[in-house]
Amino acid sequence: MALLSVLCCGPTFAAGEPESRPAPELEPAFLSGYGRAPGRPSFEAKRHGSTLVLRGAVNGPGGETVVQSVCLLCTTAEASTAARSLGADLAMKVGGAAPALFRLDGVDQGTARLDGLPFEAAQSAAKVEPGPHRLEAAADGTARAQDLALAAGAEVELDATDLPLRETPWRPGVAVLTAGLGVAAAAVGGILLWLDGQCASPRVDHSGNCENEHDLVPAGAALIGVGAAAIVGGFVILFTGEAQQAPQTDEEAR
Repeated sequence: MALLSVLCCGPTFAAGEPESRPAPELEPAFLSGYGRAPGRPSFEAKRHGSTLVLRGAVNGPGGETVVQSVCLLCTTAEASTAARSLGADLAMKVGGAAPALFRLDGVDQGTARLDGLPFEAAQSAAKVEPGPHRLEAAADGTARAQDLALAAGAEVELDATDLPLRETPWRPGVAVLTAGLGVAAAAVGGILLWLDGQCASPRVDHSGNCENEHDLVPAGAALIGVGAAAIVGGFVILFTGEAQQAPQTDEEAR
């Protein structure tokens, strides 16, 4: 991927080049990069074959400020990152905070998300609007995530393999349910053991022995064993568990 940023005047295309196609799906990334800078920016993205041209503009007291970038052979994540960087660049030119320079290495290709948007900054640092962010990525086949706070003008470089494993939101609930069922099973097993040997029939023989006694030891012991295993399993799910499967790459999701 090659990325070129210019202030104005986009590239020219020779006759016979493929007709341009708009790419409005990149606007959320551009607006995210622009952040809360003054004015209401406009954005336009067009594909000309393998070339993606991005243009952002905003009107201010001194007239219109325009920024533009050209991305060659961009993947989905690279195009989204280019749009975000363009928005951050425009924000700085109209008086907003200077963007942070953020680089992320060690990522399984196409799996990185910054604030839910595709992100790619392995080959070179990307311009990112300062403030809080949520980074999600896969490294070595496992999903990872971390909350970031990027300061204006900061230069930050991270390796995805150093990010903590992403927590599974449903894990605590499943753990509590599993352990709860285990407690219930063990309690029923205990009741069955208590009932073992008691007379199941009001009739007794001439010696006073019960004709039909409960034999509940096997069932009670089995329930207690199952309950204990479920309780242990609940704690295993809560405190350990396996790392999440890596999310789909951008190319797989398309």
